[in-house]
Amino acid sequence: MTPLQTEITTGPLAAELAPFVAEKNVAAMLGILNDKRFLSPVSRMVTDRTILAECINPTSGLPDAVWASSILDKMDAVAAQSTLVARAMKRIYGDGLDIGDKAAQAQINMLVPAVLTAGEAAALCALGMAKIGRAKIALGTDASAAGIINEMGW
Repeated sequence: MTPLQTEITTGPLAAELAPFVAEKNVAAMLGILNDKRFLSPVSRMVTDRTILAECINPTSGLPDAVWASSILDKMDAVAAQSTLVARAMKRIYGDGLDIGDKAAQAQINMLVPAVLTAGEAAALCALGMAKIGRAKIALGTDASAAGIINEMGW
């Protein structure tokens, strides 16, 4: 079986897809496979301006520039002792750091609890998360009608 066939017949959405597979309802299958319901890391370059404008304070649930600035201040202080943090901060103050990169997110989480609180790290990592469809997770791209028709042999 191809990866798309496997996803349709045995993946986590197989039960939801089954009636539409039986009907050969490609439009419904596309809707389910491409529905943006799964939170996943995505590539996103962020700068200090992005962090200040979009970082959500978990206490208020709103963007909070003062709170976000304190996160940057903590990371700046550690940059003097850590080349890894210094390099990340150079990117943040420059062209941007890919906050959705799994390694970048792991490095941010390594700063808990010594530098950042869990809430601060989560807020930074959330900047690199987006809801995507199951097809994109499993196949690396959205499903297409032609792909479903060809792969299912219809």
